[in-house]
Amino acid sequence: MYILSEISDKLKEILKLKDSKRFLKELIDSLEQKIETDENLPFKIKGLRKGGFLVKINGLYAFIPFKYMPWDYHYQHFWELIYPTIKEKIFFGKVLRLTKDPIGIILHAKVPQFKNPELVENEHYKGILINKSKFGLFVDIGYHFLWNCGSLVGLLHKSNCKDYEKQRKIKPGQEIEVYLWGFSENNKMIFADNLDLKVWHTGEINELKGQTVPVEVIKDKQERMRFLVKGKYWGTLPINRLMYPGFRKEAEKMINYLNDKDLIECDIMGVNFKNKTLTLKADLSSFPNRLNTLENNVSTKIADKLEELKNS
Repeated sequence: MYILSEISDKLKEILKLKDSKRFLKELIDSLEQKIETDENLPFKIKGLRKGGFLVKINGLYAFIPFKYMPWDYHYQHFWELIYPTIKEKIFFGKVLRLTKDPIGIILHAKVPQFKNPELVENEHYKGILINKSKFGLFVDIGYHFLWNCGSLVGLLHKSNCKDYEKQRKIKPGQEIEVYLWGFSENNKMIFADNLDLKVWHTGEINELKGQTVPVEVIKDKQERMRFLVKGKYWGTLPINRLMYPGFRKEAEKMINYLNDKDLIECDIMGVNFKNKTLTLKADLSSFPNRLNTLENNVSTKIADKLEELKNS
């Protein structure tokens, strides 16, 4: 009985093998028929291999080199970075080569298959960081569209960032969020990590010149002062004879007496595009009313000047 059982198992294995070979032949024949029609065939990314991806097409495993993927990257290792986001993703392509003994299938996907992206200025997009350089980060927001629009690479320049050190900590292959400021003259996307700094890029910041604006005094632990304009922009408060003719020293004493979180008013005198700062002139009459405590710290001249400014 044992021998008969063993023979039966062997026959089942043979029949199973024959069924498997028959099924494999059917898949290959089916693929050959589709190749003859020259149609674009769907394939699914299944694994990462040296120089390309393991994919599945028409029920058969195949290989597609990175250079035959639907879009090109400057460096091949960028494909390795985005692989986790395209695994199980379906693309379309054609069979470049098919051999039967042994079975080998090579694909290429340089065929039209993507939608046109609807990119909106000032919107934020999710992307994959693919490269770092000394002047910024290269981000592929094709990820935002689930790669249905192909690759969309733009530069997040460090000058467009409020907190570039934070962005630099993101590792290649990780997700990053950017804002689309617009497009350069050669139609390249311009990314940023905020919208507030866009006015420096467009020049709209110049419209603030001549305005009187609220300014908040920010002091750090070392008593160093910074000046936050309208809650958005940083300003500088130069103290010189041109700004405060006849009472520069008194103005300096007043300014040095300011406390953290004090609110004052300043005239915007100029714009420094390089440093992204506004040049300010303080309206001394807007300073907090601490004249009682100032008596021992400033001269009578500044008090007289304050009174003059209030009555002007």
